[in-house]
Amino acid sequence: KRGTTRVVGVLNLSPKSKVGFVVCDDKKIGDVFIPANATMNVSHEHRVVCEITEYNKGKHLVGRVVEDLGRKGDKQTDMMAIIRKYNIREEFPESVLMEANKLPSEVQEHEYEHRKTFFDNNIITIDGEYSKDFDDAIHGYKNADGTYTVFIHIADVNNYVKAGSEIDKEALKRGTSHYPPGMVIPMLPEKLSNNICSLHEGVIRLTLTCEVTLDKNMNVLKSDVYESAIISKHRMTYNKVRKILEGDSELRSQYADIVPMVETLNSVAVKLKKQRQIAGEIEFDLPEPDFIEDENHNVIDIKARTHGESEELIESLMILANVCVAEKYKRMNAPFVYRVHEKPNELKMEKMISFFARTGVDMEGIQDPTNLTPKDVQNLMKHLEGKPYENSAKSVLLRTMSKAIYGTNNLGHYGLALKYYSHFTSPIRRYPDLCIHRIIKRDLELKRTKPELNEAERSAILKKEFLGFAMKASELSSEAEVNAQKCEYETHDFKKADYLSNHIGEVFEGKISGVTEYGLFVELENTCEGLIRVDSLPEDTYIISKDGFTLKGTKNSYTIGASMKVKVSNVNMENYKIDFVLPQREMHHNNKKFKKNEFEL
Repeated sequence: KRGTTRVVGVLNLSPKSKVGFVVCDDKKIGDVFIPANATMNVSHEHRVVCEITEYNKGKHLVGRVVEDLGRKGDKQTDMMAIIRKYNIREEFPESVLMEANKLPSEVQEHEYEHRKTFFDNNIITIDGEYSKDFDDAIHGYKNADGTYTVFIHIADVNNYVKAGSEIDKEALKRGTSHYPPGMVIPMLPEKLSNNICSLHEGVIRLTLTCEVTLDKNMNVLKSDVYESAIISKHRMTYNKVRKILEGDSELRSQYADIVPMVETLNSVAVKLKKQRQIAGEIEFDLPEPDFIEDENHNVIDIKARTHGESEELIESLMILANVCVAEKYKRMNAPFVYRVHEKPNELKMEKMISFFARTGVDMEGIQDPTNLTPKDVQNLMKHLEGKPYENSAKSVLLRTMSKAIYGTNNLGHYGLALKYYSHFTSPIRRYPDLCIHRIIKRDLELKRTKPELNEAERSAILKKEFLGFAMKASELSSEAEVNAQKCEYETHDFKKADYLSNHIGEVFEGKISGVTEYGLFVELENTCEGLIRVDSLPEDTYIISKDGFTLKGTKNSYTIGASMKVKVSNVNMENYKIDFVLPQREMHHNNKKFKKNEFEL
């Protein structure tokens, strides 16, 4: 089976014969010959999607144009070329749209007759300013005995996405929603993602509720998951909740009915966070870019996105729900999809230990340096706090971690220091969540319709019906997530390069994020990163220090984490590479002496 059947590139046409070649964006593939009858009448120098029709060994590949993305150099065209490179399509097949259009726009009363209803509670959603799909809502309170009860309500997408339906098959193919800058490519059609499944303010919506009772130390006393129906009272944003918690009098007056609850839930979230930190949760908390675009998709600014108290509130409660459902179905021995994050392998563990040793970390107190626990890594990372190279070092450590995947075997989550973990809280945008909702709902149905069955008997039925499905969903969802992340990183690189291409010659403040024998990587405050080539540095003989953090010369020295001003000198929009120079050096010098590096990071 061919791994590559479609490629993206620029169509170059012969003016006489009308045949052409697609110059692929992926240079490893080479050019693809396009016969005259296979160009789809696309214009010269347009970006296209090309389907390969002949794999001629030792000769050019042969293909046909299947989609015209638009003229090369157009910002939106170039963005779509990246998205197509990862085989991501924003359009849904007609069969999927027809099926979606038959779905109701409102919840019918008979749909929640057997469900627990929450129509008069202070339920709220908390999302970003521009979010449109709301798949989680919360409410809760402190009990008279000092315990807390919290409710995490998650959209019951499976009520509308039936197993084996056209919508379901398409969702499994997509695996996840995609969020390129300025765009949303949903896993589900808009009729579901932004309408009947979305927990909009003031309307009845069907949900699965995870109800958890916690003691004052945030130990789970009991938890349950059941079908429900809710009405969200307020559509809140992270910004509004943050201001309420900071004491904004106007907002606290406007939302007086929910302020006490928000403060209670925030108190719970803070304690849950502290509990996870004590257990050994590893926090990287690296800045992410927030792209500010105009109506023509031009990036007019890039800011480092903040992760504040209101985001932590939602995150802590979602983690709580994810843990509770994972533990429940593991103990039941039912088929399930877990979010698995294994500890780094031995080679990566050795690299991590070597890295910490180079930073001067005291390894005393660690029982087994060759088998670091999450708590060990967390303690070692505290050494990095406040250091100028903190973010750069965290990036290095992040790359030593194993990749989190989906799987049917519960292997725990190393990074969160959790024994049980799943993804339950985002079924509108992630297929694994949709998968376990289906298992949970079938279990609840069996409990309701066949109360004589015990837990082991229900588990046996679930294994027969869902084990193969859960394994397939885990594998495909893991692959889809990796693909989505690669696409996201490349679209971010494109937007950053595009932004700085309009700022050639301007000076920015940044920090050295990496040193190599060919120069310095510098990350700006807005998360853009570029290279100062060694021949653009002051003339000197440079070596890399043994700790791998410094590019040293006899007269000059550059250390990871050091602040410096840089001037944008060049941007290559073919590979999204950014070049910086020092502001005071206008000329490039090619007569630098450079000794072979003494140490490889």
